[in-house]
Amino acid sequence: MIGFTYQHETDSPIARSDLPEEVVDWYHRSLEAGHTNPDIVNSLGDIYLRSGRVQEAITCFSQVAEIYRAKGYVSKSVAVLKKISRLAPRDTALAMRIGDLLVGQGRAAEARTSYLCAGDSHYMSDAPDLAIAAYERAIDLDESNAALHMMLGGLYLDQNMPKKAHSSFVSARREYLKRGEVDMARYAGERARSIENSEQLRLYQDACRRREERYPLRLRTVVMGENRKWCQYTESMNISKSGIRFGLDYPVQRDRMVGLLLNLPSQLGLSTVDDSTYAVDAIICNIENGSDGKYVVGAEFGAISSLGYEFVF
Repeated sequence: MIGFTYQHETDSPIARSDLPEEVVDWYHRSLEAGHTNPDIVNSLGDIYLRSGRVQEAITCFSQVAEIYRAKGYVSKSVAVLKKISRLAPRDTALAMRIGDLLVGQGRAAEARTSYLCAGDSHYMSDAPDLAIAAYERAIDLDESNAALHMMLGGLYLDQNMPKKAHSSFVSARREYLKRGEVDMARYAGERARSIENSEQLRLYQDACRRREERYPLRLRTVVMGENRKWCQYTESMNISKSGIRFGLDYPVQRDRMVGLLLNLPSQLGLSTVDDSTYAVDAIICNIENGSDGKYVVGAEFGAISSLGYEFVF
């Protein structure tokens, strides 16, 4: 920059808290002339901060963060935004900006934390729409967060969004099931079923079923109850990437978890590596009366693991 030599803060007059107003004016004239050196803007922010003019300092630091972002120095931009957040801890927009920048850097865990902080702040401030937006960004980065699925489900219900609420509760049930948290999986399933009778939701579910490709495969299947004290041998009617339908001579209780043993073809894309027998955690989604006197059961897949040996049906 012509006519200006930047000195380190420790040996420069800008480090003094009693800088005269004309020096600050000089800084402003430099900035207005297009000299967007982030060091200059940051120094001006420090001057404001030391003199107790916090809002003016925040404005300067925000400009610094934007300069760094525009130049591609994302880490520096994040550092400055975090500096601002310490001055304005209730500014949730900052947390969202930090999260967006961290996502661009591939720092998903840190971004998720920023989004969650923003969502919690909006939630406590009774701003459900903004809380939902923040939580949705967080869940996109970690779909295994069952508790967050549950919170989103409740927020969706409060905002009269039954389709999204149902989807969140089903996702929560799936994630709890994968972790073996039976009681929480049941509770999430109950929340999902509590809104399944609405006509709007039934139309949505039918559309989802049509979109998901189902394979009419007849796979030998052993169905076991939660306590493993009973089992039935059957065949699958059809199967998809998310679940299976089969017929039973007598029904399993809908709110009970079930275990399945079956040969899962690797081409289904369920992370199976061969056509051997797999143990599958599952949860009952629906039970219908079949035309042949059997009960047609639909179950959603949870964790899938190889038995390590061939099971003889």
